[in-house]
Amino acid sequence: MTPSRRDFLRKVARTSGAVLAGSVLGNEATEASAATKLPAPSASGINHIVVVMMENRSFDHFLGWLPGTTGRQSGLTYEDANGERQRTYHLTSFTGCGHPDPDHSYQGGRDEYDGGKMDGWLRTTTNDIYCIGYYEEADIPLFAGLARNFTTLDRYFPSILSSTFPNRVFMHAAQTDRLDNSITISILPTIWDSLAAAGVSHRYYYSNVPFLAMWGEKYIPISAMYPQIFIGYGFRETSCGSVCRSRVHAGRFW
Repeated sequence: MTPSRRDFLRKVARTSGAVLAGSVLGNEATEASAATKLPAPSASGINHIVVVMMENRSFDHFLGWLPGTTGRQSGLTYEDANGERQRTYHLTSFTGCGHPDPDHSYQGGRDEYDGGKMDGWLRTTTNDIYCIGYYEEADIPLFAGLARNFTTLDRYFPSILSSTFPNRVFMHAAQTDRLDNSITISILPTIWDSLAAAGVSHRYYYSNVPFLAMWGEKYIPISAMYPQIFIGYGFRETSCGSVCRSRVHAGRFW
């Protein structure tokens, strides 16, 4: 019988607690916890691991309303290029048509980060006030439901403070070979190579253009349009682009 989510979490909690005790209490506890081991993959109760990679969103911008977190949304102000203070505000648009794409280039990210002050959002060459807007819980019911009912991290960061392509390369290869959205073919080894070598079944799904094409034709056999995810499991990557602008936004944490 397939274990319930609650039973699985209990099992993980017991195992994690034993490991933690061993690291804190010393050799005696370590020896006692040695009897508690992670189950073999075939007995773990996990049939599939699905990873969904979407576009850039800071926690404050998207989930800053979530109770019990460090998120902040309303009441913040940022100085623009003219020295005037602009207030964060509730977004009513999901596309950002009419606004420039918030700067998420390698240098732009560092200008916005400003040495850790996180106050350079309106002092880059391209950003306007759209980048300091935020959504409330009622605006994103699907994600709100997921955030309230599953583990949600309020201090998540990108693999590299840079644009889309370097971060997507990181997702597949755990490193990057570029700092911008260049389209040169990558030769980096990826998790797909490791899975194949280990004999673990795997699939890659995409919504319009497969990012794995950055590796040429190498991964064509494992790639498919995402509607097929209903008959298979694997990694799903949403569009590298979007309708108008809906990408990186201001936040104290990336």
